[in-house]
Amino acid sequence: MATCQTSEPDPNPSPDRNRIRVPFAIRNGTVVNVAEVLRGLACACSCPSCDAPLVARKGSKAVHHFAHYRADCPHALETTLHHVAKLALERTKQFWIPPVRIPSPTSETSKILPGRAVPVDAVSLEQRLGDIVPDVVITSGRRKLLVEITVTHRVTEEKCRRARKLGLSLLEIDLSDLRRDLRYEEIASRVVGETDAKHWKVNLYAEAMQRAQAGAPQLDAVRRLPIVEHGMVLHVMDCPISARVWYGRPYANVLYDCVDCQFCAGKEDRVLLCRGFNLPRLVLQQGVHKTPRKRLLENPGN
Repeated sequence: MATCQTSEPDPNPSPDRNRIRVPFAIRNGTVVNVAEVLRGLACACSCPSCDAPLVARKGSKAVHHFAHYRADCPHALETTLHHVAKLALERTKQFWIPPVRIPSPTSETSKILPGRAVPVDAVSLEQRLGDIVPDVVITSGRRKLLVEITVTHRVTEEKCRRARKLGLSLLEIDLSDLRRDLRYEEIASRVVGETDAKHWKVNLYAEAMQRAQAGAPQLDAVRRLPIVEHGMVLHVMDCPISARVWYGRPYANVLYDCVDCQFCAGKEDRVLLCRGFNLPRLVLQQGVHKTPRKRLLENPGN
């Protein structure tokens, strides 16, 4: 099972952490870059964290950046990164998740599910879910993913416990090594596409699969599902992951749902072989990780 780091400051923070030049602010509810606004208070911008007025410092010596007009805000950097991350995700409409490692209970080898891009349907910032307030919540289809953006403090074990209690996976993006002169392109690349700085703190699918492998050797058991023709379409009824539902009864389209499903064990004549029925309900609720595989229906006349 995945474990979390304790709530300790980063032991090796960037030496210029407190002097990072933040080139982003909020104007009329939108994230703007310092290059897009007028100098000084004329920028009409505010801090994403405390909503205090900012000045745009655009001199000839230092990197152009925003600064508070009066007192500094201790949370300005973190909250600004949250807003920039949200903007990047909304623009690209996708998010790359890192590989998932599932240790084997019987050997030293592990099963690795490769990283992949998931569609982003909605993004919310600091949205309270039960007794947890994650930095970012990504909605993809019917599932939600919690994302924590780390600058100085790591994700705590308590936050991991609360995420599990909600039945949600939690991913950490480590941005503690960002340069002083933050750039949108760099942040967007780290948040959206790159996976090196992303770490699973809670992955319910991997944890449930690990428990299942340790306590249920019958996972290889296969159920034979008759393939039914509906016009030009091939279906199987009673799909264990409820790929589709018809009047309350789950089913699956053999070509579009079963061919790439990791629980599909093959096809014999007019029967589909499925391993999904012996898996814990939690695994099934987390959805299916699809990977490319050879088409089952190379000979649809079988």
